[in-house]
Amino acid sequence: MEFINIDKIIFRHLIKFDYNTSKALSFKVPHHLFKIEDSIHFKTLKSGDFTDYNKLITTTNQKEHSEKIFKDLIKNFDVNIFETDKMRVFYDKSINKYIVKDGCHRLAIIKYNGLIEEVPITWFNIG
Repeated sequence: MEFINIDKIIFRHLIKFDYNTSKALSFKVPHHLFKIEDSIHFKTLKSGDFTDYNKLITTTNQKEHSEKIFKDLIKNFDVNIFETDKMRVFYDKSINKYIVKDGCHRLAIIKYNGLIEEVPITWFNIG
């Protein structure tokens, strides 16, 4: 089975509010790219403060996300979800990293809880 090291995966955030982006790895219009541990999702898990997370989903009009949905996912997280609900990433050769299109919440939980370092490639749709 093939794997992707979790540190080869980064998040992209569309920042439309006052937020310190100094830890961003780079900026690819219109997104700031962050290591998982520097992402808004991970910082929310670490601090328990949903302020920036709520600003992110509100200013980017992510109606499919909410603080309640994220809290429910945290509480009920199960890696078996990836059998039916794969994360979506694409590979960016210029930075030698996979960028998440869908799955930031789940990968942040995996990283925060130290569940695995090598993520099975079968958990992703790559493209």
